[in-house]
Amino acid sequence: NTNIFVSGRKEISEGLISHIDGNFKNLDYKFYGSDISSQKRTRIFLEGNGGIEFKKLNKINFSLNTGAKIGNLKDYGKVKESGFFVNSELKGYLGKHIIKGEVVFKKDYLNRDNKTENLQYFNGGIGLSFLLLKDFLFRFGGNFYSYKNSDATTGSKFYPNAGFNLNLKKAGELFFNFNPRISSTSLSTMLQNNKYLVYNTPISFEDERICINGGWRKTVSRNLTIELSGNYRTIENFGIYRLSDRCPEGESCIISPRGRWEKYYNSKVNATEFKCSVYFNPVQYLFLWFTTLYRKIDFATDSNIKGNVPYIPDVEGDILMIFYPGRGWEIRFDGTFMGKRYFDLNNMAELKQFFIGNFCINKKINKNLEFSVSFYNIFNQKYYYWDGYLEPDLISAGGIKYYW
Repeated sequence: NTNIFVSGRKEISEGLISHIDGNFKNLDYKFYGSDISSQKRTRIFLEGNGGIEFKKLNKINFSLNTGAKIGNLKDYGKVKESGFFVNSELKGYLGKHIIKGEVVFKKDYLNRDNKTENLQYFNGGIGLSFLLLKDFLFRFGGNFYSYKNSDATTGSKFYPNAGFNLNLKKAGELFFNFNPRISSTSLSTMLQNNKYLVYNTPISFEDERICINGGWRKTVSRNLTIELSGNYRTIENFGIYRLSDRCPEGESCIISPRGRWEKYYNSKVNATEFKCSVYFNPVQYLFLWFTTLYRKIDFATDSNIKGNVPYIPDVEGDILMIFYPGRGWEIRFDGTFMGKRYFDLNNMAELKQFFIGNFCINKKINKNLEFSVSFYNIFNQKYYYWDGYLEPDLISAGGIKYYW
């Protein structure tokens, strides 16, 4: 596998910065531990973006970014993808008040079976923040969403949103957000989550989300911050992964190929989450982050499916530790815990919980040159993220960064 990333930033004048980024990937995915283990999937992907950012302290912030992507997907034939996006954000300060506007536009293209499909998505929003009674920040605004793809799926909607932050001084801070929205997920994005997804999956899916979030955070000391929060979401047209009954192009299938997934939609789910996050800086050169999440997500009573949603764990946890011993060295460890998951719709079959740890060492040689060595799954865990596919054992990688 190859991954090359290029990034550049330049200050044009005071407060005005330009940037350009590029990324090339050549990835091979083998079908580990399945009955089609001799086969593999290859993805070649190139993307780039650039933009400008202007900041003037306590007066105005403005950013404009645009980019494009192109790629080839090889799985019993070639599938080509491409696309571009534009997004812009403007934040203005009116005394103690803040006005904010945002625009996002993207268009994706997919060519398979000599047929070109496309997705068009737009989101425009505006919001206003008021500082009331010195310790109470109130926000309100709205977002307009519009989408259209080549199979004649269209939609548009406006949603209001609101929220607040209340400073409790020594007792910390309370926060609350109400933020409904329409989320558009492209096939290209879905393949990053499940690389074994069948390619005759539609180019995109859109779901409608009613999201409520609230919690409490407190900086206990200069070195310790704690946050407790809760989320509730109702999602219409939610997508779940399930074994596909579609036969890959170019094959004659008597039975469904094991481990081939498609994303099934037209379900309504309710999700309740409780999250605890801790940031700890015990000494000058050591930083630690801990996050634990408990989740209950199930199909709504008016859905055509009952029970818990497959492949979504009830408990998740993350840890990140970064140590700077000096002389340009950086030592990093991160780990992810994933609790039990069901992989069938009737919740009779479970995948075991697992913890995966990764280790990375970076060394800055001089102001222009840096190298890194990484080890993934350092405890050599045998685990399944998707039923039927044993994930890879210990993997090592290395790279060089050059700054100019």
